[in-house]
Amino acid sequence: MIKKLSFIITSTSLLLVFPLLADIDDDIYGMEELVDPSQEGGAFELQFNADLISGMNINEEGYNGQNLTFDELSALLRMVFYYDPCNREALYITGNYSYTKLWWEQNPLVHRKYYNTGGIALGFFSNRLCDWIWQGQAEWTLDLDHPQFDRYSTYDLLLWGKYEYDPCTHLHVGVIVQTGMKRDRVYPIIGFDRALTDKIDLNVVFPVNMSLVYNMTEQFRLEAGTRFFSNRYRGAPDDPQPESVIGFTNTGFELGATYECERQYRFNIHAGYTMGGDLRIANANNDNPVHYDLGSSFYWGGEAAISF
Repeated sequence: MIKKLSFIITSTSLLLVFPLLADIDDDIYGMEELVDPSQEGGAFELQFNADLISGMNINEEGYNGQNLTFDELSALLRMVFYYDPCNREALYITGNYSYTKLWWEQNPLVHRKYYNTGGIALGFFSNRLCDWIWQGQAEWTLDLDHPQFDRYSTYDLLLWGKYEYDPCTHLHVGVIVQTGMKRDRVYPIIGFDRALTDKIDLNVVFPVNMSLVYNMTEQFRLEAGTRFFSNRYRGAPDDPQPESVIGFTNTGFELGATYECERQYRFNIHAGYTMGGDLRIANANNDNPVHYDLGSSFYWGGEAAISF
């Protein structure tokens, strides 16, 4: 049914925090399990996510004892508004909101502490091509505290294909494009997933899903994997360095547990340890960047989602 379709789009192992994908919890996994829907029309999913990283030491000379906090809370509402059962193709629209606390009390360049952003995304997936599933999305995000479209907007694109090499193995190719705030990035998607046994799945798809999953039951699974953080923001006009372009990147290793009930409800908790990251602060034109090395730290998070 369509409500299952909506839930499958976001039924993932939750191991990525790129802004484009974090808001939708991108997922191409599970689409091959779709059955022909018994009804047409739209379907909705409401989702809440949280990730919190405790104080990360600033490992730079002259900053001894100073630390950075990163907390992010987000919510989204998605609607599948078109579905073609013959080709298993769908179109969906997503609205999202994110609240971020990125706080370094002694930051010499940026005094802004909180970031509120809202966005809208259009996406599709298709099983029209034999043995292929494709997913794509375009998203626009705006800083709600400073609604200047030319200065405080970001744009993100996703194209992700999954090819069935054999019944147990799939190959993945794609690209993630981030632009806006004069900070452009392109990340390739490449890798594979394989069912090692009836209960154990290996996902080696950089950078969207690097995990080992143990399916204890049809509803409950345990996961060990890698989480990639890649977030960008712009400082306030009245900061010591006005309208700084800020980039936060980090990598964590984590354990998690997910409970999913008939693709209608999903709950996840996870906790891990970051391996040290980078805080990049450039001027308003994204020139003359200053990099601050971040120490390792514990983090935790969770997700709750309902499809209706």
